[in-house]
Amino acid sequence: MPDRFVVRPEFRVGRESFFGAYAFVVASEGGGRPLLLTALHVMDELIKSVGLDCTAQNLSYTGDELPRVVTEVGLYDVFAENWMIAELGSARPMLVLPEAQIGEEEPLSDRDIAAFRTLRSARAMAGRLAAETPVPGDPVWLAFRRPASSLRTIEAVVVEATDRTFIVRFANPEDTAPYSSGAPLIDREGAVVAINVGSGRFGGQRFGHGNHARSIRRHLGMTNAPTAHRS
Repeated sequence: MPDRFVVRPEFRVGRESFFGAYAFVVASEGGGRPLLLTALHVMDELIKSVGLDCTAQNLSYTGDELPRVVTEVGLYDVFAENWMIAELGSARPMLVLPEAQIGEEEPLSDRDIAAFRTLRSARAMAGRLAAETPVPGDPVWLAFRRPASSLRTIEAVVVEATDRTFIVRFANPEDTAPYSSGAPLIDREGAVVAINVGSGRFGGQRFGHGNHARSIRRHLGMTNAPTAHRS
């Protein structure tokens, strides 16, 4: 996993800003500047502040509304000793993803995504999307800043991978990763297999779910630049 690949995002709307949990940078397979990816619900505080309804229940939501109001995203090195002063640059614009929405019943996670173009001056390092989504039984790792530890990942195994779901079981049920939405799940080569969306306990085990690489590519294949904040 490259340094400066996983970041803490600061979403900005004019002079206001809202810190999110996690995001990460990947190379753009369609060309152009690298992409900042996260889960859309990581922006929930901002979404509420501007009075938008990005839920799947809002049938009139087009995906263009939020990119119109987001000015840019500040990027911080989440693994730095003091991440609050480890700024890596910015990303803008937010891309229009017509089918990206939140509020679906867990573990459905395939619409929970947000994407931005990083600026050329950004010092974040781009990872890459995995060529294939892992299958049940494959090992994966959640990139996560553990308190008071130099370890940067939590091991898990894939237990379900369908068109709309991607579920993993963590190797150690006592491993917790609070506030890790938007972090990447990676394979043994460090390629991104999913955006982490959430986790919980069931039957004494800890599970997580995310938006897998195949779904991410589907969304990015439909993207457009917003009508505002073009660069």
